[in-house]
Amino acid sequence: MPPGKSSESHAMLYTLVTFVALFLIAAIGAGIYYAKAEEYRTNYEEQKKKVDEVAGREQGSLAKIVGKNAEGKSALGTMELYLNQMIKAITGQESADLSAAAKVNEVAMQLNKLLEGLGGDRLTVAGQEGITLLGQIGFLKTRLEEERTQAKSLQAKIDDLLKGMDQQQKDAQNHEKNLIAEKDRFQQQANGVQKQYDELKALMEQSTEQQVQNVMATLDKTKKELTDKTAAFDALSKQLGDQEAALKVALAKLEAIKPRPDIEVAAFRADAKIVRIDSQAKVVYLNVGSNDHVYMGLTFSVYDSSVPIPEDGKGKAEIEVFEVSPNVSAARILTSSVNNPIVQQDIVANLIWDSQNSNNFVVVGNFDLNGDGISDKDGNAKVRELIQRWGGKIQEAVTIETDFVILGIDPTAPIKPTTQQAESDPTAQQRYTTALAEIEAYNKVVTQAKALSVPTFNQKRFLYLVGYDLLASKSMPK
Repeated sequence: MPPGKSSESHAMLYTLVTFVALFLIAAIGAGIYYAKAEEYRTNYEEQKKKVDEVAGREQGSLAKIVGKNAEGKSALGTMELYLNQMIKAITGQESADLSAAAKVNEVAMQLNKLLEGLGGDRLTVAGQEGITLLGQIGFLKTRLEEERTQAKSLQAKIDDLLKGMDQQQKDAQNHEKNLIAEKDRFQQQANGVQKQYDELKALMEQSTEQQVQNVMATLDKTKKELTDKTAAFDALSKQLGDQEAALKVALAKLEAIKPRPDIEVAAFRADAKIVRIDSQAKVVYLNVGSNDHVYMGLTFSVYDSSVPIPEDGKGKAEIEVFEVSPNVSAARILTSSVNNPIVQQDIVANLIWDSQNSNNFVVVGNFDLNGDGISDKDGNAKVRELIQRWGGKIQEAVTIETDFVILGIDPTAPIKPTTQQAESDPTAQQRYTTALAEIEAYNKVVTQAKALSVPTFNQKRFLYLVGYDLLASKSMPK
């Protein structure tokens, strides 16, 4: 073999050996790498499986804790979001970009700093358990309500004080006005006293003769004035007598031409008629009812329709209404006469009751309603009660508005008690004075009724005209 060929063969051999060696090394390395890779993959799969198991368990716990994740955030991100919102709600500031532990620690430090600043009020505000947000809100709400309540109470007290001050100011102003008026009155009195003093002083300074002349002049002037007034009074008296005589003549002429109207005509006007009679049931039916203001308990006297109502007011029967319908009423017969029984078309009347108007009454004097001859203690009050029950009105004095006057028994003047009687019975003088006052009041009513032409009725006529004579004796104790 030529020398050149041998060298090339050895080089190729070395190259081949090197290549084979490198191939073997690469193959071994690849095998080792593959083995390690398989080992790493197996470990990875096992670790991943463990992580997935742990993550699965934690995911369930986080879902329970966090709830629904915020959009675009994981459970931990949502938790961080909620933590930041809570910190902002507590501190009122955005949370710094710190860890959760740092954020909570920062809030705790702020709260501790706040508590240290409270000093002795710490337990009042924070309590034994420290500051809690909801607890503080409730505490502040309670305090706010208490403050509002106190504010309202204080405002009410202020208003009362202002009203009291206004009233005191008004009272002070009135008192000042009264004091000023009193001062003016005293000043006028002082001026009058001063004037009298000056006149008296001037009189004292005059001589006795001058004083006598002045007194005589004053006396003559007074006598002349008295004489003039007496003459004027005599002239007026004569003129009044002439006028009264002329008035009597004129009234007599007028009476001859046209008699005076009967002032009692309203009392003798019929109020209704009897339209039906049930003799067995002793019930009559009237042509008036609730539409005419008839009511149960109303009484009437019954009169013949063919003759006027008698002057004494006594009827042929008395009836009492016990049932009322709109246009008809039923009444039971209280008293009646066998010789003059009730018939249809008989008229009924009640002095007090009126279907259209409410009459005005004045009641004076004492009344013997039970007929025992002694004035009833409450007779006057009973008559007033009857009048009001049947629609009438009570007046205490006679006026032009008075329709009727009901006169009780004439009061008699008692004997004036002696000094010895007054001393032994302290009420004797008082009873005497009261009796005189009753007599004066009775006579005044009679005089006023006569002057104003108001019809007057005694007890009997009154009871007859209201159909209550029988019931009055039964309703009063004997």
